Amino acid sequence: MNYAFEALWGAWLLFGLASARGNKQAATPTGLRWRFTALAAILIVLLGSRQFPEYFQHRLLPPSAAWMPVPARAPSAEEALLTRQFPDAYLRHQRRVTAIIPFLY
Repeated sequence: MNYAFEALWGAWLLFGLASARGNKQAATPTGLRWRFTALAAILIVLLGSRQFPEYFQHRLLPPSAAWMPVPARAPSAEEALLTRQFPDAYLRHQRRVTAIIPFLY
């Protein structure tokens, strides 16, 4: 039972990696340095959580603030990023979503 969580996370990671192979490429690819930095951060957190478990059991927010309402969307930053990353596909996607959910945009 001790390794059930690790096995589930490992299965989720393998599923995510296998599913990501068929995705379309972004217009601006991520650099190799950023990927290694992200991987190093994940490994540091994983190893740190095993070495210092009491530090990783603290709550980030007090219980009263954990369920604060969040605005539905921030269109300016998100749409600018998606338009820059996927210049051709995002406009078609936006039109398709608007046809399905007319009050969204």
